[in-house]
Amino acid sequence: MTTRLFADKWGPAAIATLLNPPFLAVKWAMPLVLAGAILSAGAEEPARPEPDGTAVATDLSAETLMVAEPLPVGDLSATEAVGDPVSLIEPGAAGRYGRWRFAPHVDVTGTFDDNIFIRSKDKVADYILTLAPGVAFGFWDEEDERERYLSRQFGASTVRRGPRNFLMVDYTAILLGFARTDSQNAFDHDGSFAWQWNSGRLTVGGSVHAESKSETNADVGGRIRRQTLTSEVRASYDLTQKTALEVALFNTRNEPEDFVRTVEWRGEAFARYAATPLVKLGLGVVAGRVDVDGGDDRTFERILAGVDYEVGEKLEVGVRGGVEFRQSDGISGDETSPIFGVRATWLPAAETRVGLDAYRRVDTSAFRPDQDILVTGFALTLQRELRAGFHLLLDGGYQVSEYTAGAGGADRTDSYYFVRPGVLYNFAHWGNARLTYTYRSNDSNRDASSFENNQISVQVSLIF
Repeated sequence: MTTRLFADKWGPAAIATLLNPPFLAVKWAMPLVLAGAILSAGAEEPARPEPDGTAVATDLSAETLMVAEPLPVGDLSATEAVGDPVSLIEPGAAGRYGRWRFAPHVDVTGTFDDNIFIRSKDKVADYILTLAPGVAFGFWDEEDERERYLSRQFGASTVRRGPRNFLMVDYTAILLGFARTDSQNAFDHDGSFAWQWNSGRLTVGGSVHAESKSETNADVGGRIRRQTLTSEVRASYDLTQKTALEVALFNTRNEPEDFVRTVEWRGEAFARYAATPLVKLGLGVVAGRVDVDGGDDRTFERILAGVDYEVGEKLEVGVRGGVEFRQSDGISGDETSPIFGVRATWLPAAETRVGLDAYRRVDTSAFRPDQDILVTGFALTLQRELRAGFHLLLDGGYQVSEYTAGAGGADRTDSYYFVRPGVLYNFAHWGNARLTYTYRSNDSNRDASSFENNQISVQVSLIF
């Protein structure tokens, strides 16, 4: 996200913009209208469906009502995802604040959801208002890296790792208010800390990301509250101009309330070789352990190879693939699974970005401690500027989740897909508004786990 001098931001021209009636309508009237709609819709809370003991595929849309994200890509390597996000906020005057940056931000979202518990029967529809204020603070060696770090995409802060030194702290409070289902009101949190230090050949860094979220989860089959803490430490060393070694250590604690808690440790080591200026090759190994609360612990090993291909700023492709060997002393047994991750970014024309994520990975079920899930899927995204300030957004994806057989249970397979068209308008360099429609569906061979869901959201995002 770009910045401007105080004088530019609060000078006569800026004040005139603030007093402009259309601007006032967008910035202030929308949140008031959304809040009024929720307050006026107060009614007796509908009965909440009880869990029926079924488990379905992990919810790929990662829906939290604050940010609708694309399908996730599995953690297949210690490298960053290929390509940087294209900021949908228009660039401003970079570099005027120096190396330190203090950036308050806020998202206000109104959502209509026709199936807030993602159930096949007894659907409950509701209006949700999300208020998400936060603040980011950081230090960067280079202004361009800072701008990429604070860039805004789909109204959400994105944290991107650059080649230089930096320090970043970001915290967001998330207030969810339901018009009818008061029991689902929540006060959630999202905080992150990241750093990196480069001394020529050696680069070291790390991050901590803590979340407390209220969201739908298709593995459980309803709404849950969960806490997640993810930590990582990584280092890379350039042996020559073409060869580098990378190591990383990850720890993830996932604690869904009233469901299976897991703690994962994972270590990675990779060797990188620049075969040509456009092609980089990699080979690595991964070893890890998953501690399952109330279930059998798992250990796993992965052998991975990869290639990165980059043609200027037009095309970037990263491919990771290999085999995972997973062992369990319990009824889950031992499994050998091919896994892969593909991420591509293509800029076919000015103001147009096409993205692809494809993956195959192994997850641990949060509902049944004796089950793992083999997840295979892909997601496509399209961003296109229609005219000055207006952007067309379109993303969608498909996933198949295959569950291992549990105690006395049969194998199950779920097919999930979603599509999300939308329009984004940059009304200023420090803010935008977004309108999206989301349709998602899960088709399971266990009828109780199937569902359909429609959402319409209006979001206003500001960063200063």
